[in-house]
Amino acid sequence: MDLTTITGLAGALCVLLLAVFLGGDPGLFLDLPSLLLVLGGTAFVVMVKFGAPQLAGASRVVAQAFLYRPEDPSRVAARLLELASLSRHGGLLALKNQATPNRFMAEGLKLVAEGHAPELLHQTLEKDRLLTLERHEWGQRIVLAVAEAAPAMGLVGTLVGLVQMLGNLGDPRALGPGMAIALLATLYGVLIAHLVCYPLADKLRLRSAQQSLLQSLVIDGLLAIQAGQSPRIMQDALQRYLPEAQRRAAPA
Repeated sequence: MDLTTITGLAGALCVLLLAVFLGGDPGLFLDLPSLLLVLGGTAFVVMVKFGAPQLAGASRVVAQAFLYRPEDPSRVAARLLELASLSRHGGLLALKNQATPNRFMAEGLKLVAEGHAPELLHQTLEKDRLLTLERHEWGQRIVLAVAEAAPAMGLVGTLVGLVQMLGNLGDPRALGPGMAIALLATLYGVLIAHLVCYPLADKLRLRSAQQSLLQSLVIDGLLAIQAGQSPRIMQDALQRYLPEAQRRAAPA
């Protein structure tokens, strides 16, 4: 579980609620018509933009912002070096059924142990990496679409509220509901976009980059193992994927 995402969203929400409760009656910030207009309008606008498969897959991608914990590249590199040492002593067949940190490495290691050509190994894993990036990109697009549509629907709510106000200037009792829709719809749209969606889109972009880096590390490591490179040479190559502070700590 990613504590930074949860802590950030919870902290921002707590600050918002604190400001609302300290400022007076919190009931003033609740307006059902405004909420329905922004949430419902945003949902249907996003449905128009995307198909059912993309919308269904977006929930799994968004969940990574809360649940995905990126693996330490140094640990992945260390495991690849261990596998390289094992293969040099026992051959590629010794790699069969070896424990791996993730599914991506397990699939690649299976191809290596079965003796497939390096070209097939690279094509298979690279295609998997690119397809993963594409799925992540669709999830990011949907989150950004919500971020763009919510303020727009808030503006629509503002216009609706102003029309109601102008149409009932002779009735003071109708001015309050119209003003509530005019102001709160904009507030709801801005909060959805800038408190939730834009930060989540940035976190998803970060997760996608981290996973792509790890997968590239695995591809290079497995190709080196298949080519019979020594762990020392592999270490020099794999260290390029590590942060500068971790490079000297990489296992020999």
